[in-house]
Amino acid sequence: MLPEVNSYQGHACCTFELNGADLSVKIETKHLRLRSVKPNDLERYAKLLRDSKVMEKYGTGNLQKKADVRKRIDSYVKRWSENDPYSGFAVFDKRNRFIGHVVLGHGDVSGVSELAYLFHRRFWHKGFGSEIASAMVKDYAPELIKRNYMLDHKRLTKITATSRQDNLWSCRILEKLGMTVEKQEEKFGHLRNFYTIRMEDPIAAGG
Repeated sequence: MLPEVNSYQGHACCTFELNGADLSVKIETKHLRLRSVKPNDLERYAKLLRDSKVMEKYGTGNLQKKADVRKRIDSYVKRWSENDPYSGFAVFDKRNRFIGHVVLGHGDVSGVSELAYLFHRRFWHKGFGSEIASAMVKDYAPELIKRNYMLDHKRLTKITATSRQDNLWSCRILEKLGMTVEKQEEKFGHLRNFYTIRMEDPIAAGG
């Protein structure tokens, strides 16, 4: 068992465990538990990322081959092993059922993180998306700033996310967080909203 270090209490409880450079994070919300992605999550993720309905409005919309899923898992695990908290989380409910994935990852610009998530269909429209996104933006991100975790050598200043305009469920989640549409443009063949929220904004810090 890794030693527990400085649990954070807020809307969500964030627990950081560090063993050398190997970081592990657990986040607990009212209904859910999130933890750092592990190598043995491969089969869970393969099933999720090869579901045509789940992937329909996510990214390119293409189903992921197992080799691509393995690369994704390896990338997340590598970040955690290098004490990089801008990585992926596997999401479970309190009955320990795997419901999906969320990442507060590296963006295109230093100091800017990109939020993304997707869930198994049977867990849609139950409020889990809002609960997870809120935990990442209002609790986890401020804790990373507090702990002086840099994002590509700069302090985290902004979080971005994108959503297809016809994905009303995802748009509502992001807008409920206080994220605003910075631009609208076509990507992967569909018109998408590009959302942003600055971490100096009190709502991002839970104020």
